[in-house]
Amino acid sequence: MIIFLRHAQAENNAKRILAGRTEGVHLTKTGIEQAEQIAKYLKPLDISAIYSSPIERASHTAEIVAKNNSLDYELDDRLTEIEMGKFTLMNYDDMFAKYGNIFLKFYENDPVIAEQEVETFLHVQERILDIVNHIVEKHKNENVILVTHMDPIKSMLSTVMDL
Repeated sequence: MIIFLRHAQAENNAKRILAGRTEGVHLTKTGIEQAEQIAKYLKPLDISAIYSSPIERASHTAEIVAKNNSLDYELDDRLTEIEMGKFTLMNYDDMFAKYGNIFLKFYENDPVIAEQEVETFLHVQERILDIVNHIVEKHKNENVILVTHMDPIKSMLSTVMDL
């Protein structure tokens, strides 16, 4: 079984800022508590391996979950956050006011996505499918956690649901 786990609350989430791949965005106190709670929740599932996005908010979440489950974790770039291009560090409300609902435009492959140098949904989907195929081959009949971000998880959901 593959379990996708979104990172716990980070500073950018609380401030409604699109952090993208920015370094130094830490988990909040609430985020650390969330990671500890999910670690306890996952413990009975007999997890064999944990892979994480290298972005700090995800890797810190993975570290907490791994420690509480007596495991190590491995960083994998395929789980990284979407490249947000020129939207990086922009406030959600400011971005919506200027460009409309960017999140919806991302899935529709609107021209503003390319103009702002945002990674395409198709590319996110391809790299997530690549790591899933790797996990299926390497960890047959094992429970594996993939700690990542919202858009990589949405890309997998869209694949599973054939959207």
